Amino acid sequence: MIFNLFNRPSEEIQYLGTPYTQDCLDAIGVILQTQTYIEKALFLSCNQIHAYLIKSNRNTYIIRSGFSSGYSGEGPKGLASSLQLLLKHNIEVEEINISEKLMKKLIFLKN
Repeated sequence: MIFNLFNRPSEEIQYLGTPYTQDCLDAIGVILQTQTYIEKALFLSCNQIHAYLIKSNRNTYIIRSGFSSGYSGEGPKGLASSLQLLLKHNIEVEEINISEKLMKKLIFLKN
């Protein structure tokens, strides 16, 4: 499923956030405020780097990899905050492990 999304024209996927955690948290907040129905949230993991794919009834969003795990710092704290925020809005989150190649694609794609 996830790979089919990357075969579509780029206008169908909106890339939000930066490699900085707060920008990614802000992007999730904007989605939650502007979208009336979130169909699914996929938590994309590669080693200790994380991103999100969020699908609403109108749009598909990629939240870039501003989240991390495995050490102390802003990345893991933001990751915990993002998960709490989504769960607080009753959005089920499913984790999917992706390849390094795909994660690098997510990191370096331009808006």
